[in-house]
Amino acid sequence: MRDPAAALVEERTGLDLAALGLPLVRARLREQRAELGLADPAAHARRLAGDAAALERLVELLVVHETWFFRYPASFRLLGERARAWRRRRPARPVRVLSLACSTGEEGWSIAIALREAGLAPPDFEVEALDVSPAAIARAKAGCYGGRALRDLAPERLARWFEPDGSRWRVGPALRTARVRFAVANLHRLVLAAPPGAYDAVFCRNVLIYLQPAARARLLARVHAALAGHGLLFVGHAEVEPARAAAFGGAPEPETFALERRPGPPAPAADPAPAPAAAPVGGPRPPGAPAEPRTAHPPPAAGPHPPEPPRRAGWAPDPDAEDPVAGALRRANAGDLAGALARLEHARATCPPSPALFCALAAVLGASGRDAEVEGALTRALYLDPDHYEALVHLALVVEARGDLAHGRRLPFGTHEVLGYAYVPPTPF
Repeated sequence: MRDPAAALVEERTGLDLAALGLPLVRARLREQRAELGLADPAAHARRLAGDAAALERLVELLVVHETWFFRYPASFRLLGERARAWRRRRPARPVRVLSLACSTGEEGWSIAIALREAGLAPPDFEVEALDVSPAAIARAKAGCYGGRALRDLAPERLARWFEPDGSRWRVGPALRTARVRFAVANLHRLVLAAPPGAYDAVFCRNVLIYLQPAARARLLARVHAALAGHGLLFVGHAEVEPARAAAFGGAPEPETFALERRPGPPAPAADPAPAPAAAPVGGPRPPGAPAEPRTAHPPPAAGPHPPEPPRRAGWAPDPDAEDPVAGALRRANAGDLAGALARLEHARATCPPSPALFCALAAVLGASGRDAEVEGALTRALYLDPDHYEALVHLALVVEARGDLAHGRRLPFGTHEVLGYAYVPPTPF
């Protein structure tokens, strides 16, 4: 039987909790029930229905606010270039940028820095940044950061736009004078104060993958209406295909994950109700149930299969169709890293999330020299299955290779326990 509290969260927020990882979701539900002194899931759902603060607290527990300044740097370079062009064509109108699911504010402040460095003065632009979490918005407004949030900021950029605040850095006066507004908003019921076509760019990155199909379609339709003609939509690398299906087209520069608004109607505002999502591979099983094999997808359901589509002349079966993870790794082993990465990114957008998928993504990213993204992929694998052996081993190797021995030993095991000897960089596949 489905947990009624989880169902209520999905109804109120549009989140697809299976995409967050069912082990994580179940743990957070248990955690809040313990906080509230509730044992019955139905009583928990009733409490959430009438207690907005409790619902906000649960969303806080579920949503991971992992972000940093200038994530995907090429996207901010493209924004700066387009902003200069927009100002030349429309000198009387400020450039307006919207950041959806802005988390703790790093993206909103990065947008402001990019526009200032592109030559725009504070009166020349407006940034509006929204998130469902009141706590995250409070941190964004405070503008005080440290550690991993600043990891991609060059020292000269840090000194120019921030001022020291103890062991941390606070957004400085040169940015505080810009029109950057942070506010709490539920994207599932998003109502924008600005009229249609008011925004030149919308950042909506790593949001669509966590939404139910109907909620994703509604949000893309609202973004399409909010953007000016040929305005830019910035998404995560696994979200390009869903955005293309909603009347957005490709932008010219690689690594920006930016698409242009195209004329014409966006995707429908509501999709047919999706079938219940399957539990991620490696998730909790009923007591006594046999262990599932570690494959990219669960086995097909028993029963008659639907008829195959007509085959055109020269048709041949796609060897990667049934298992995109295995197909991607086969391509990587053959030296086609770009093809392997493309298949894995497509699988992220179209298949249920699984630890095997994110482990494969980590391996291909590492082999492609994109080391900064490897740890994030492994972390996603462990959200789905905290005991996933391959992800734990790979993550231990990553953190110890960069010299973070303390972090490596905080994992359930370190490489010295797994390998029995000093670290040797592994072959990725």
